[in-house]
Amino acid sequence: MHEISNAIKHVKVLQNIAFMVGLVLATFQSIYAQTIEEIVDKSKKVYANAPFYLDSGRVFIQFYDVERPFEKAKYFKTVYDKKGRFNYEFYEVGESNSLFVINRDANNLTQSWWGIVNKIQNNQSLDQFLSSARGVSSRSSTIIPQLLFPVNQILGPIIFSNTQNFQLAADEMVRGTLCFKISGNGPEGNTTLWIAKDNYLIKKIELDSKGSKMHVKSTIDYYSYLPSVLEDQLFEFRPNRKVKM
Repeated sequence: MHEISNAIKHVKVLQNIAFMVGLVLATFQSIYAQTIEEIVDKSKKVYANAPFYLDSGRVFIQFYDVERPFEKAKYFKTVYDKKGRFNYEFYEVGESNSLFVINRDANNLTQSWWGIVNKIQNNQSLDQFLSSARGVSSRSSTIIPQLLFPVNQILGPIIFSNTQNFQLAADEMVRGTLCFKISGNGPEGNTTLWIAKDNYLIKKIELDSKGSKMHVKSTIDYYSYLPSVLEDQLFEFRPNRKVKM
């Protein structure tokens, strides 16, 4: 009888431990999900409320599942002033006439110039020009502007809204900055973002898309900043340039 009593007590102890473990896991999962939501919400607010924003970066694209896999690299720069000024530029490595410039000045004059066409255009709005460059820029013309201009009908949904089933992984360093790492999936494939823990700016994005004809993996690196002031020369519209080879 004593042995049975001890066994029953042992079972009850195990049951209590299992209950406590389950409670801790449930609590952790609740905090875990809320943490992702908080990270995304804080990041969105940082971009939407930024008085100034500056970045430069690179899109590195790898094409697989084709007869001859190949790679491309594109460099870009974004300058933003909440009062209205904006400048975006990108070019593709190895293409001297690939420079694309989209600009809006303090008087709300919006212009674009693309070396391939070699013609200044001013017949569209800023979001229309940025949207038209989405494909050729490998999305670098729209991902950050979508966050800077969250109320628009042309640039499309922001990357957070267009990605589902987010999961939070262990923190990782990106070029010396400690970042949250979150992953999810969207209409164009799997998406992973690295968001700086100190200011909630996006530092890196990986987009992995597998289609019926090829597999494309894009890595976008952002050197992003929230400066307290920006020099006027950063907003100058500079067309008619070629990329140095």
